[in-house]
Amino acid sequence: MDIEANAEVDIEFVNVATVRVRGGRPEAQKKAVSLEERWSREVAPHLAAASVSDLDSLASRIAEAQGLDVDIKAKDAELESLRGQIASLADASQVLREASDRAKACRAALGDAPLDALAVEIVRRASAGLLAPRERFNRATERHKSAMNSQQVTLGRRSMTGISEEASAASG
Repeated sequence: MDIEANAEVDIEFVNVATVRVRGGRPEAQKKAVSLEERWSREVAPHLAAASVSDLDSLASRIAEAQGLDVDIKAKDAELESLRGQIASLADASQVLREASDRAKACRAALGDAPLDALAVEIVRRASAGLLAPRERFNRATERHKSAMNSQQVTLGRRSMTGISEEASAASG
C-alpha cells in the first residue's frame, strides 16, 4: 500500500528561527518550490505595490479604485459644465463696468435730485399721459395718412373733372 502525502508545516519561533517541513514526492515538492518562486517573482511585487498581502485584499482595492474612477468621471463632467457656465460669463465684467459707468453718468446728470422724488414724478407724468411719445407719434401718423388720403381723393376728382372737360371741349 502506497500512501502519498502532500503537506507542508511551518513552525516559527518568534525572533529565533523558522522551521519548514515538507512531505510528498520529490517532483511535487520541486513543482511547489517552483510555483512559490514564480509567485514571489511575478505576483508579490504587484501585491506590494498595491499595499496588500493577498488576492482578496487586491480585489477589494481594485473595486475601490473603480468606484473612485466613476467619481472622477462624474467630477470631470461637472467641471466641463462649470467651464461652460464660466465661459458664458466671460464678458460679464465688461458689461457690468459699462453699466456702472452709465449709472455714474446718469447720477451726475441728475445732480443732487433724490431718486425717490424723481420716481414719483415719472409715475405722475405717466399717469397724466405726458410720457406717451409713441402714442402721440402714432396719432400724428394716422392724422397725416388721413390727410394724404383725402388730398389724393381731391386730386383724383380734380383730374377726373379736368379730363372730362377736355373731352367735352374736344368733342364739341
